[in-house]
Amino acid sequence: MNKLAINAVFSQTAMDNDAEELIRIIWIDQSEKYMQYVSLSKDVAMLHPIKVEKFKELVDNGFLGEAVDPFARIIDEENIPESYKAIRDKKWQVVSLIWDRNKERALLKMERPKLFEEAAKLFNVHPMEVRRMMSRFWQRGMIPNALLPDYDKRGSKGRQKAETPNKRGRPREYYASDSEIQGINVTEDLKGKIRNVIDLFYLSKKKPTIKDTYQQLLSRHFSDVKYEDGVRKHVIWEAARIPSYHQFYYWFKQFTDITSTVLRRDGDREFALKFRELLGDTEAESFGPGFKYQIDATIADVYVVSVKNPNYIIGRPVLYMVMDIFSRLIVGIYVGVEGPSWVGAMMALDNVIADKVEFCKNYGVDIAPEDWPASLLPERLLADRGEFEGKCPEGMIANLGISLENTPPYRGDLKGIVERHFRTTNDRIKTRLPGAVRKAMKERGGPDYRLDAKLNIDEFTRIMLAEVRRHNKSVMEQYSKSIFEIRDSVEPIPLSIWNWGKQNRRCGFVARNRDFVRISLMPKENATITRQGIRFHNIYYSCDLAIKEGWFINPKRSSIKVAYDPRKLSHIYIPDANGQGFTKCYPVANSKDFGNMTFGDYMMLKKYLEEEKALLKPSKNQLEIDIDAEIRKIVKQAKNKVQREDLDLNKSERLRNIHENRERERNERREQESFELGAKSFAQSGVKNYEDKKGKMIEFNDVQRKNQSDYEDEILELLKRERNERIAREK
Repeated sequence: MNKLAINAVFSQTAMDNDAEELIRIIWIDQSEKYMQYVSLSKDVAMLHPIKVEKFKELVDNGFLGEAVDPFARIIDEENIPESYKAIRDKKWQVVSLIWDRNKERALLKMERPKLFEEAAKLFNVHPMEVRRMMSRFWQRGMIPNALLPDYDKRGSKGRQKAETPNKRGRPREYYASDSEIQGINVTEDLKGKIRNVIDLFYLSKKKPTIKDTYQQLLSRHFSDVKYEDGVRKHVIWEAARIPSYHQFYYWFKQFTDITSTVLRRDGDREFALKFRELLGDTEAESFGPGFKYQIDATIADVYVVSVKNPNYIIGRPVLYMVMDIFSRLIVGIYVGVEGPSWVGAMMALDNVIADKVEFCKNYGVDIAPEDWPASLLPERLLADRGEFEGKCPEGMIANLGISLENTPPYRGDLKGIVERHFRTTNDRIKTRLPGAVRKAMKERGGPDYRLDAKLNIDEFTRIMLAEVRRHNKSVMEQYSKSIFEIRDSVEPIPLSIWNWGKQNRRCGFVARNRDFVRISLMPKENATITRQGIRFHNIYYSCDLAIKEGWFINPKRSSIKVAYDPRKLSHIYIPDANGQGFTKCYPVANSKDFGNMTFGDYMMLKKYLEEEKALLKPSKNQLEIDIDAEIRKIVKQAKNKVQREDLDLNKSERLRNIHENRERERNERREQESFELGAKSFAQSGVKNYEDKKGKMIEFNDVQRKNQSDYEDEILELLKRERNERIAREK
């Protein structure tokens, strides 16, 4: 079987008993002789030790099989209530103390109860509550969000407590005796006003006090405006109708934190100088493979051409690289034209968990599994600012359990390992590849090195894969081996250090499903549900789930959160409510033309169409004005004509004869509008009869014309009579 990984879930059919249940691997020792797992089927479960050899034997004999993680959830941080975030963060302090600082004691059955009691005293909770926290943490994937309450299963979702005329909570000690109300409750509306005044007033460069902020709240929302001698004044309402300072201060603490407060009031540089965490050197914190990866991007020093047409030069590609700090092994790579941006970083992280044999085969490169044995996520990721700031990285942290460490400004040296490798790679490129950047500026009249470009993206990727294999198997002259590596004669080669570290050091690998990782990395936005489909940036999508449940017949909800790949709009994805899967959506018929576009290209096209409409709008307005003027002219002429003619009939007679007037008008119009073939030719030639190509024109004489007219009149009279008789019968 494949190598066991921490956090992997197995289905247990017969181990201690015949009952089927799920278990999760929690810990594996450095020598891979012993491991501990936890049951996922019990409400409160503790760790169980077992020999790795015995566990593998159960897997090989079919008693254990890999299973889907039932607690893997994609949780949008925006949808978590603030009260639940507070519960999670408070519990995380307890769990972090036990698991991060005292893991050795937590793994020992005899020491564990003592440790729980110590933590309970320290945080003033019951030891049984600590036991439940650790059980939930182990069972649900060992991530902070495992400690969230199951708010999606609780009733009265989104409902507020019923408003009452009396104030909830402790009554005020002093209040106006002539008032029946002792104060007001803090409603959601009031919370929004408090948060708004904090953002606009307190978190500003002027650095007002908390008391000043409270006064600003009262002035804005709890006062009447009066004018005295032309001066505008705010008269604060009586105490019974305003929130107290204690109420304001309580929610002020809930809505602020030290990081955002210092950054907004003092600025980035002040924060970096006085408040930034001093965590020491990153290499010293790497205990083993998979504990911490570094990720960074650079613009390669070579120009490449289009895959479709080598005559087109497309510029310099972006190179993303992910490297294990402990072993210096390159564990992920991305070469393309995306970025530096979150999309490029997303592709690099996706490559980290990819099967490297299959990945290399896509580019015509054959390798053995042991040549590149890296396909698991790390425990921590050290990244640069920029693409790793915002909502997308937040989803990665919350759902994948990866601790993200962003380097502060002007501290590229904290990612020195991958930065140094970029310099080495670009130096090698300059001497070997056509189209490489030779000088910062070309000499006047000299050859343009960009015209030497011959490689496309795929070919350059194959070269980078060769560079990865070279690096992973090369001797590192500057690598300082530990005393243990010297004792075991470990070669200073990334691949050798990686393999030795997996056997002898604590590893931080985390096993995750690839689709789960991808949808966690993809950006997410709100889409609108309409009768035409799911509208996402004016592109309409549909899915089997929406059709089955009749979303478009009578939309009951206005929006839904969707995940998408900005590189192609052929599909969007709706994460399931339980966070365990997703629904794939496809463009409807009138939007299929946009499906193969990138998000950027579509937004550019959308902007072009809007600009086109804006340019045509003046001519449209002018046309409407001209048509209106023409209509007014016709109406005016008609009015003048009617005024000039004498009207012999009064109003009642004019209204009474509408039917007869219509009949007379219809007969006259028929005479004018009726078809008479060849009439124009007769008028032009002055002849009464003529012979066309097919035969002779037969013309009725006057008698025939009169007989024909009499016959038509008889037919019309007969039809009218039958119509009147039918109407009479119906009455």
